[in-house]
Amino acid sequence: RLVREARKARLASDVQSAMVKLDEAKEKAPDDANVLYEYGLLFEEMAAYDSHFVDSAADAYQAVMALGYLRS
Repeated sequence: RLVREARKARLASDVQSAMVKLDEAKEKAPDDANVLYEYGLLFEEMAAYDSHFVDSAADAYQAVMALGYLRS
């Protein structure tokens, strides 16, 4: 539920709400690939305006890969 709400907020360009929802979701499930991936998408979008978020996006995507959910 929280990830869906975060995604909806991100798509509506409501970065603050998306971040709050993702933070709540991460508290409940810190190793949830969906949460981490959504963080990556959010940080990637934010990087378009501030390049400091590029590393945060990369870190989030790498965390998903470390969980083993993405396979080549």
